[in-house]
Amino acid sequence: MEIRGEAEGNPSEGCARTGDLHGVWQLHQQQPFHALARLVVEQAWSYLDSLGFERSQVALHLQRCWPVISDTDQAVGRHHHPNAHLSAVLYLTGNGSGEEGVLRLHASSTQ
Repeated sequence: MEIRGEAEGNPSEGCARTGDLHGVWQLHQQQPFHALARLVVEQAWSYLDSLGFERSQVALHLQRCWPVISDTDQAVGRHHHPNAHLSAVLYLTGNGSGEEGVLRLHASSTQ
């Protein structure tokens, strides 16, 4: 909650506070988050391995990492990460049932 400060949300009503819009987007470079960042990288490599990618042909970089802090009545609106080929989401709370959070993936439109 120290990261959250006094902010309650993003400018849009009902939206959770996302660190990328509040200047906190490099958590992976802070010591308290190094182990968590390593875990994300390990899982990304595992995913790429399962797809058949050759590790020597892939450069994997954590570019940005930010917190989303939300109350039970807040959400993160539909969005995309146009500069990322692979994005990860890690929930630090909840019981995995889907009742405490939902991740919806939308197919990109091609034009």
